[in-house]
Amino acid sequence: MAQPDTRNVRWLEDVRSDDIGAVGGKGASLGEMTAAGLPVPPGFVVTADTYRTFIEETGIDEALFEAVDVDSEDSTALTEAEATAEELVLETELPESVRERILSAYDDVADGKAFVAVRSSATAEDLPSIAADESALIRVDGEPRFGRMSEIAPLDCDRRTVEVPSLTDDGVEWREVERLYEHPADGETLYRITTSSGRQITVTPDHSLVVLDEDTLEPTTTTVEELGGDEKVPVARELAPMDAGPDTIDVTDYIRGSDVLLSDGGVLIDNDSSNETIQHTLPETIRADEDFAYFLGLYAAEGSTYSTHEVAITNTEEEVLERAVRVMDRIGLYNGQAKNRHSYRFHCKSLVRFLHSVAGRPDGTDGKGRLARNKRVPEFVFGWDRNRIGQFLRGCFDGNGTVGDEVAYATTSERLLEGLARLLELLGIDYRIGEREGTDGRSDSYRLFVPAREAAAFRERVGFESTAKSERLDALIEAHAEKAYYPEFNRTITVSEELSRRVRDRFEETLPTEEIAVARCPDCGDEINGSSPYDGRDRWYCPDCGSAYYEDDVVFETEERYRGRDDKGRFAAGEHPWNEARLGGTYSQSRFNELLEERGVESLQFDETVGWEDIERVDPVEHDGPVYDFCVPEAENFAAGRGSVITHNTASFAGQQETFLNVTRESLIDRVKRCWASLFTQRAIYYRNEQGFDHDAVDIAVVVQQMVDADKSGVMFTSHPSTGESELIIESAWGLGEAVVSGSVSPDNYVVDREDGELLEATVADKKTMMIRDADTGETVEREVAADRRNARVLDDEEIERLVELGERAEAHYDEPQDVEWAIVGDDIYMLQSRPITTISEGATAASDGGDDGDVLVSGLGASPGIASGPTRVVRNLDQLDKIGEGDVIITEMTTPDMVPAMKRASGIVTDEGGMTSHAAIVSRELGVPAIVGCETGTETLDDGQVITIDGDTGSVTAGATDGETETDPMEEVRPQNPVKPMTATEVKVNVSIPEAAERAAATGADGVGLLRTEHMILSTNKTPERYIDDHGVDAYVDEIVGGVRGVADEFYPRPVRVRTLDAPTDEFRQLEGGEDEPHEHNPMLGYRGIRRSLDRPEAFKHELEAFRRLYEMGYDNVEIMFPLVNDAEDVIRARNLMEEAGVDPEKRRWGVMIETPASALGVEGMAEAGIDFASFGTNDLTQYTLAVDRNNGNVADRFDELHPAILDLIETTVETCREHGVDTSICGQAGSKPEMVKFLVDAGVSSISANIDAVRDVQHEVKRVEQRLLLESVR
Repeated sequence: MAQPDTRNVRWLEDVRSDDIGAVGGKGASLGEMTAAGLPVPPGFVVTADTYRTFIEETGIDEALFEAVDVDSEDSTALTEAEATAEELVLETELPESVRERILSAYDDVADGKAFVAVRSSATAEDLPSIAADESALIRVDGEPRFGRMSEIAPLDCDRRTVEVPSLTDDGVEWREVERLYEHPADGETLYRITTSSGRQITVTPDHSLVVLDEDTLEPTTTTVEELGGDEKVPVARELAPMDAGPDTIDVTDYIRGSDVLLSDGGVLIDNDSSNETIQHTLPETIRADEDFAYFLGLYAAEGSTYSTHEVAITNTEEEVLERAVRVMDRIGLYNGQAKNRHSYRFHCKSLVRFLHSVAGRPDGTDGKGRLARNKRVPEFVFGWDRNRIGQFLRGCFDGNGTVGDEVAYATTSERLLEGLARLLELLGIDYRIGEREGTDGRSDSYRLFVPAREAAAFRERVGFESTAKSERLDALIEAHAEKAYYPEFNRTITVSEELSRRVRDRFEETLPTEEIAVARCPDCGDEINGSSPYDGRDRWYCPDCGSAYYEDDVVFETEERYRGRDDKGRFAAGEHPWNEARLGGTYSQSRFNELLEERGVESLQFDETVGWEDIERVDPVEHDGPVYDFCVPEAENFAAGRGSVITHNTASFAGQQETFLNVTRESLIDRVKRCWASLFTQRAIYYRNEQGFDHDAVDIAVVVQQMVDADKSGVMFTSHPSTGESELIIESAWGLGEAVVSGSVSPDNYVVDREDGELLEATVADKKTMMIRDADTGETVEREVAADRRNARVLDDEEIERLVELGERAEAHYDEPQDVEWAIVGDDIYMLQSRPITTISEGATAASDGGDDGDVLVSGLGASPGIASGPTRVVRNLDQLDKIGEGDVIITEMTTPDMVPAMKRASGIVTDEGGMTSHAAIVSRELGVPAIVGCETGTETLDDGQVITIDGDTGSVTAGATDGETETDPMEEVRPQNPVKPMTATEVKVNVSIPEAAERAAATGADGVGLLRTEHMILSTNKTPERYIDDHGVDAYVDEIVGGVRGVADEFYPRPVRVRTLDAPTDEFRQLEGGEDEPHEHNPMLGYRGIRRSLDRPEAFKHELEAFRRLYEMGYDNVEIMFPLVNDAEDVIRARNLMEEAGVDPEKRRWGVMIETPASALGVEGMAEAGIDFASFGTNDLTQYTLAVDRNNGNVADRFDELHPAILDLIETTVETCREHGVDTSICGQAGSKPEMVKFLVDAGVSSISANIDAVRDVQHEVKRVEQRLLLESVR
């Protein structure tokens, strides 16, 4: 297959997930699916660079972006903008060279089939954001996380509730994160922005910044490259506290090491010293009260440690030392020892290790704590209530704070300073930051200043234990109060003419009015005043007309006028109210707020939780590593960096652009250009305007795939899309998937229990229509479904099982719940698209207080959670959307993406057709609008203007409105805290099935990888090894293996990674290209697999071993080789010989075998003599082969028991034999995650246990408990 220029065309098999900037979200997703071996139709991507080059080189870019720069609320302007943009794109010729590259790729992918599918794949240039070493304070399931972005990532935002501080209309609030994006930025120049208060954040050049429009006092956006020099950026002055910190602390979660022992008295560190003074125990749990918070702060500020067993607290103030002693006495570590000059020393190795773990170790400074560069705020402190946070800060400032013209704190630890700044924000105390570069070999130092105007708040919420510092703080507060004028030190606002006018307009709205009679000229209509009487009659004179009029001729009207005017409409001298409203000059933002309050114009005041600061400087920074961006719906910004600088984030454009099916070669270029033009449809323009996203910041790629002429199709959610419950939901219809995705047909709905695979519910819909491909024209057309199939089930049980298996594979690959589009052609299932579910709602289980009391009018499927009441508006065509007002409930046959602007205005949506997973239903969830779909008769039953209540959870529509506020009872998944990794003598490793899971696996803190399967790397090519080598060559095959293993080895280095050679059964190979030559076996698990296949096909096996040789040459000495399904020493010797032939020295490299058969367990001594370094139990196979039980056979599955005495006897005997020959033992089967098996293995003396990713931490703690029991038993 010819490989075209990748600037214009990129094959799906060459796309990786980090190529999103070139191929868009859809292209990146399909590429990742292809690489993972998921059944994706072949295809390629016309890159975003092709679109960008097209509009720029043809010169239509300026006219294009000017045409779409319209008011999104003006429907006429939107219509004209769409038409102009479409004409510009379609009428402009594509360069011939690009045209030929696209058509050449089509010829390859069509493979003799005339039709392909063409789908848009939008991408935004704004995805990269802040540097990896920037800090962030976030909440994960209500618990605090604080650290560098590289430490916080990755985040599972779909299964866990992740929140960041964001700027909203109501100030700085915690807002939920939809996704954390990560992008490579090696060798790129980033820019570090420093504000007037010393806060900093480092961003990519094209990243959007939030800045203040000083004419309107509203936030807007710009980029670093567009800064003019006088912009103001927002910072967080006050954060809402989390109140989630623990009331007690389990010190065993933080004390690490195999020498940690538990006794009746608490926790102690084992050592050989005869000095009893260092053997004091530390209580296993410590009460996290205000006294303990103070002691931790004091240690973080200036506590020292010596010789791993001594903590010293030094301070010249007696009150400070007394409080520290009080805490130590409470936990049993003060025994009357004398003060040594100005310090107390407390002897306890456990305390030293605990403090090092939570607050940093003063390394490299001879124990002197206040000079320690790696001190930090313990993470759990951020979750405490304000009282305990205040006491922690009191300890810090007592330890190393000063009071002069302001309150100051100095440290050499940037990390400690960043943490203290966040704590001040949680208390609502403002600050500024200073930095001094170290000289003569000294460390850089950082200073935190609390200004005099904040001193009173500091005294109230923090204060000092020190009498001397308290007195100086009182004096500072008194001196400040005596000042007549004290501007805010770093935040000002210069009132422009436009802002002054706005203030006057708002002030005018506050003035009192009265009704008065106004006389108007009968000729020109102007207001006229009374004149002198004539002939005894009143007259009015019009100066413009030069005429006088009697009463009968004058037009009199009643108007609202401001009070205080005289009979000629004039204010008395000096009483003109606008004199009071006039503002000009420069003010501090706090003084500006006071002036507005005096004028009754509070609506323009700055929010007290936000500060707008001048940019002091922008410095270029060379960056290596990733950059990150939180995607925060609605708020579209987040706070991060040194001091919570608020910056803009990205938006998502999924579903806004066109898709074309059954495209021929002749129409391909036209369809590609129509995809480009769809970037400027009315709904796309509206969406970007609402998100505040520049039109020229968005590019678009186009995916071209071989067309799947589906017999059946649909959508599948691997978790409930609203509640997140462990239910897999499948929706299906006859024909092409367009009908399900668009909502034009009500699909069948199948609900499967993820725990046991049981089909909980099968709802068969009345499927009136279907989408098919017209055999003559190739167009997608709608046809009526045959009468015998309208109410028939689309999927049988076997097809449901296969789809469930596919969904679970997709979720396992992406490690998060997936929204999967699928199609069935004959016996083949294809995955057309997979993306994360982003609509699982925290308040998904809301229940109505009043909805149940009304009569149920219609019902359907709850597609978007929540309850809404309002008058109905029945919409039968798009022309009727204008009648949708704020708070109305849309009633329509089916919703479409074109209805998004109206859907946003609506309080609820009810449709006759469509399923819970239709595209339009997903949009309603994203908008947060309750929706019910598939009601069938809603447009007939409900009348226009009828007041109803809809429940998007239960799917019911009831008469009347709710009586009161709707209360929600969020159903949150209970998860344990993520404690510090326990240290154990028995290593705890992790199983990794696919390289993509390596990063998450490494984050568990496992001691290495006990099992990395190579078959997934090979099966992901969708070809058997032999076919892949025939098509692409030996080097490409070896590179596939090297790339997969290398990704895992990098994440874990220098921790060992044990890689199992190919072990796929023949039935899996038969599904691949080249699989037609695979043997048909009655029971493939007992057949041609593992080392048997490898030894029988030595040439292919040597290529696997060649991959290991290359990895060793590249320096990956942490890689180990493991051979599966060996039976005896002969298998081992033959495999070892092939290793040597491939250039892998078995004497220098670690290698071993899987113990999966009774024969291998009984013959392990011979294998040990043949040179193996380790033996690892595969308990799944060992159990079924020993007990003759197929665990997938329902008739005997209850007899499958890894803890059967026969299995345990084989394991124990093997461990003993291996120990005698110096061979390590391990387990990598699922049984290793069971507490009973862990206890048995540790007792037996196994070297390591390898568990699944989610079980690692539990296994670590179970191993720790068993080992501590054994240690205590040995000394008693």
